Amino acid sequence: MNCDRPHAHTRLVRHTFDCGVDEQTRIKGLTVIRRNVKMQSRLIDDILDVSRIISEKLPLDKAYLDVTHIVEAAIEVSGRSPIRRASR
Repeated sequence: MNCDRPHAHTRLVRHTFDCGVDEQTRIKGLTVIRRNVKMQSRLIDDILDVSRIISEKLPLDKAYLDVTHIVEAAIEVSGRSPIRRASR
């Protein structure tokens, strides 16, 4: 399928329903389509947020943040020090 064409996803959904594949394959295909639509929607929302930030339509509260506790917690969760991992 050529993704450069408009409405390619619509044809894919239609093909999934029309092409006589077994039910398990059809469900798997629709699950993949659903997941990809959600990811694309998030990506579009993120791009729009960046655009709003750049155009100053979305105000940001700027503040200094001590990330020491965040980094320590991440290291604790990962179970290893990034310094030890890098030295391997």
